[in-house]
Amino acid sequence: MRKLAIALVSLCMLAIGCGGAASDETACELLGEEDVVAALRGAGVEEIVLRRSSSESLDQSICAFRGNGTNVRLNVDSAPEVRRRYFNRVTEALHLSSNDPGNRPQAVQGLGDQDALGPAGAYWIEDYRQLFVLRGERQFIYQLSARGLGPSRARAAAVRLARETLPGKARTAPSSTAREDVPLELEVLAPEQGERVRSERVVVRGLVTGAGAAVTVAGRPALVREGIFARRVTLRPGRNRIRVTAFAGGPQLSRTLVVHRGRPARAVGEDFARRRPGVVPDVLAEPLGEAQAILDGAGLPHRVVKLADGSLRTGRWAVCRTKPIPGKRLRAGPVLLFADREDLFRTSGTACAQE
Repeated sequence: MRKLAIALVSLCMLAIGCGGAASDETACELLGEEDVVAALRGAGVEEIVLRRSSSESLDQSICAFRGNGTNVRLNVDSAPEVRRRYFNRVTEALHLSSNDPGNRPQAVQGLGDQDALGPAGAYWIEDYRQLFVLRGERQFIYQLSARGLGPSRARAAAVRLARETLPGKARTAPSSTAREDVPLELEVLAPEQGERVRSERVVVRGLVTGAGAAVTVAGRPALVREGIFARRVTLRPGRNRIRVTAFAGGPQLSRTLVVHRGRPARAVGEDFARRRPGVVPDVLAEPLGEAQAILDGAGLPHRVVKLADGSLRTGRWAVCRTKPIPGKRLRAGPVLLFADREDLFRTSGTACAQE
């Protein structure tokens, strides 16, 4: 299940294009002390004492100004597939913040690429005092906090700083006509080809483009949301061939995915217990029934703690975390399985609303 954490992709892969040459400016070449001082003074910060530091590594450039309760930092991320990671970051943050408004990403218009998936190409997270912006093949992460500076003024200062220091221009969204002309494309992203799984069910996820495109997985309709499709498939023991087909009017595209179902979950737990008796196995993001079977096989008592309303007998649930954490020895009492309802479109497989 954890391999599904790379299943989602950014809109740049939805045939919109991933163009835009990366610039070689470092974070400190973009972010000057005068820019920081101007943004802080504009937000009402009076006493400003700053020390600059920087860090350069492959695909990462960091410039930080700190002092007297002030922390202003820019991280320029130009690692490969940055648009995919930006999309994953927004998606995960939206789900994880369902019960915490301060962690919920707030869309900021006019900074990032308009063709990014979601309401905007830039978001502000209040609790972290963090603004992250997507432009071309780079992500710019601004963090701004100062003593006595509230969230509204911190956001205004961070946005001002970004407007003054972001290089180039944000890309515009394609017109509706261009979207209609996008050809039919299909890519299966998870599980991986030939992957061996221990669950009796697996969620097939991937990408589809094309106006009005629909997808079937193993002959049954898949849910499609913003170009991402997902469908749960039941596996038989051994080798499974899963046919994925996309169609939009006349054209069709098909892919065949091979997945192997390994040993039953209880047997996995028994084998783990032989190697590491009394230690809690890793069942994070596993379907609740599978996690319970693994712990049964390992001979570990367990109890479920629900993170959402409803009966465990209805719907599908998955494990968000355990206590003790994986790899720790169970000293006393049962293993606590904190479970929430499954979510096909979330990379970890569950909403984990209260995490």
